[in-house]
Amino acid sequence: MKFCKRPFEQIYVSDSYIKTCPWTNLELGNPLEESIDKLWHNDKAEEIRESIRDGSFRFCRKEECPWCASDQLEEVPEEVGKNYRAEETPTNMNVSYDRFCNHSCPSCRSQIFRPDEEYVERMKQMKATVLPIANRTQRLSTCGMGDCFSSPFIMEFLQELRPERPDFYLSFETNGVLADEKHWEAIRHLHKYPINFTVTPNSFERYTYRYLSGGHDTLELCKKNLKFISTLRKEGKVDSFKINMVVQESNYCQIPDFIQYCLDEYDPDIIQIKPLNRWFCLNAEGYWFKNILNPLHPYHENYLAVMNHPILQHPKVFDWTTVSHDRAEKKHPAAYDEKIVGLLYGLLQKENCGRYITERLEQLQCRKAAIYGAWKYGELTHALLTKSPECSVVFFIDKYKGGGQNLLCCDLPIRKVWGENFNEVDAIFISVLSLYEEVSKNLRDGGFQGKILSLLDLINQGDAG
Repeated sequence: MKFCKRPFEQIYVSDSYIKTCPWTNLELGNPLEESIDKLWHNDKAEEIRESIRDGSFRFCRKEECPWCASDQLEEVPEEVGKNYRAEETPTNMNVSYDRFCNHSCPSCRSQIFRPDEEYVERMKQMKATVLPIANRTQRLSTCGMGDCFSSPFIMEFLQELRPERPDFYLSFETNGVLADEKHWEAIRHLHKYPINFTVTPNSFERYTYRYLSGGHDTLELCKKNLKFISTLRKEGKVDSFKINMVVQESNYCQIPDFIQYCLDEYDPDIIQIKPLNRWFCLNAEGYWFKNILNPLHPYHENYLAVMNHPILQHPKVFDWTTVSHDRAEKKHPAAYDEKIVGLLYGLLQKENCGRYITERLEQLQCRKAAIYGAWKYGELTHALLTKSPECSVVFFIDKYKGGGQNLLCCDLPIRKVWGENFNEVDAIFISVLSLYEEVSKNLRDGGFQGKILSLLDLINQGDAG
């Protein structure tokens, strides 16, 4: 049977939740509200592990997970898989609780992150909470949410880290700008352990580099530090050295030159060509245009031609894009919504709109509803549903705005997709048609048993016209 050991031995730590893996949707809880040891053994953690034992992987984002998407999951005897149990304490830890970074990449954030006093205090609490567990773990990586060397909080964490296991292994994820001799010396006490550097410059062409880093002209510093890490690797002072390129519309044509430059100048162990994920502030429209793996992207054919270059076959190159989650044909998000939104605006302006919506909701047997999508289409859905005196909209749901951010939409709370029970409502209306299938699956996997409807369900065979 296909099996993944990560939920049984790994923990991913952000500043407000922990997961067993960044590719799972279900959060175990907040480490500042309950100990990591308790969260590691709670019911949600066991639900995730049971989904691996029964082979459903229902909490996993299979299309995005590199191991699921590339069919690299381990094969184990069925008896072993069904009886596999979690480690007493996590042996692998990904410390990603700090968003501090010296770049503002457009695929990640809109500006340099500037922590306020509340954030600084939370970082102190996170360090005190995470450090004891990190000292006991076997493998530790940092920092996927920001840059480990630019962050004073992660650097302080590393300086206080005192691994208890002799087989400890440490991995750094960085843009390379501050991966210099000064920061290397600041963690001298960790040099005795095997260390991996993963550096993501994304381009060695100055204009493209500046664009992809949010306007920061730090390419020469990055190159200098890549050379420094390369020297450490050749001297045997680090265990492995990887260079990443996250492929998107602005750098795909540079892939062959990027690989050749890495080979000639730095000779890393692996050069990884990686697909773009939709992180942080990247909206649906921005992601659509950056994701050139989409066959409907205007640059897609050019991208395919570039990927036929023979240098992609070099033994040090690993092309993650060949197993990426997002190769399906997807129209621009506006193409899904233009017609239906026009019809719904027309419906909203009709004198008999309230009566029509009331009758339609009676047919759908919906008196209490929630709305997925806390933005303009969600607001439109709210305006329509509240035309009926018989229907109550209780809350909104949003993947990016929900949870502990204390945000409101139409004066209603916004809840996150995962880790919540929505069964107090009869139906959830998904206001973004392009996300209907994805969100429906997430809601069902999360245990919602009510009706999942779209804006189309408010229109009965063209009656809205």
